Amino acid sequence: MIAILARRQQFHQQVLVPHLTPGDVYPTESLQRLSHALFYAGLSSTDALNQACVRFHQSVVTQAYSLAYIDGYQVFTVGAATFSVLSFLMKGNRPHAPGGPMELSLSKATYRLGFAS
Repeated sequence: MIAILARRQQFHQQVLVPHLTPGDVYPTESLQRLSHALFYAGLSSTDALNQACVRFHQSVVTQAYSLAYIDGYQVFTVGAATFSVLSFLMKGNRPHAPGGPMELSLSKATYRLGFAS
């Protein structure tokens, strides 16, 4: 599961990051608002802008990780559903059938150990 999460997180980061361009209005406004709020909270203007960029990066990583978890659960759900359907297509098990493989292997094992009657 960890490998699936790591790969899918990288994929989602590669998909999300190109949307954070200076030409997009929403990320630019959000970054400005956050840096202004941090500036009024007591940070210098450069520290506020750096802190806003770090928080934006953390937000992208968190979103990518959440999407990776969703992908991981989808993979395991499809696998579980597939194996559930395939289990009904298997040949039936008859454990008490005469001359079954367990009976033969036990009789050979007891004969090899010297317990044959």
